[in-house]
Amino acid sequence: MPVSLLLNVAYDWVPPFKLHTLHIGGCRVGHGFWALIQSQTELVYISLYNTFISDSIEKWLSKISSKVKYLDLSYNNFSGRLPLQLKFPKLQIIRLGHNQLEGPLPLWPTNVNILDLQSNSFSGPIPSNLDQLMQELNSLDVSENNLNSTIPLSICNMQNMARISLSINQLFGEFPQRWSLWSVIQLIDVSYNNLSGTILNSMGIPFSLM
Repeated sequence: MPVSLLLNVAYDWVPPFKLHTLHIGGCRVGHGFWALIQSQTELVYISLYNTFISDSIEKWLSKISSKVKYLDLSYNNFSGRLPLQLKFPKLQIIRLGHNQLEGPLPLWPTNVNILDLQSNSFSGPIPSNLDQLMQELNSLDVSENNLNSTIPLSICNMQNMARISLSINQLFGEFPQRWSLWSVIQLIDVSYNNLSGTILNSMGIPFSLM
């Protein structure tokens, strides 16, 4: 379906309002739109999916309000690497899937619940201390990237994990034999990797998967 709407904003426009919610999807935003984002210091909910933005992800994240709790910039053309630190202490959901992001997976000490980085070009290992950095994580999607490592045992220590998708990467080795520790798990997708070994009956299957 063709995009029929273009939302253009002048670089020097100073909006006479302060938004708490910004939800735009399926239309183009102009090159000066980031200036509007920078002026909105009270934003809590930001959804700009499929808005044809081609820019540096680090530049945009530096302009967004530190009060944001929900951030969706998926289905765009953001490029570059994610910053080493996030300035969003209240962030709960971050969706950056279907962009052109690269580099290693971020090592953020954060209380994020949902992290969606699918369909990018992240490479390297899954952080071995993910359980310590993102203790509140309950949904992780890093499918369709270029991750090339084993699945760390520590990932099984994440007691709140309900959904995890690691499919279509270059992961190798055996799947951790401790998944019974995930008491609330609902989905595990590790398809289209180079994993080996067997799933042992002695591992136990979480009740939530039965």
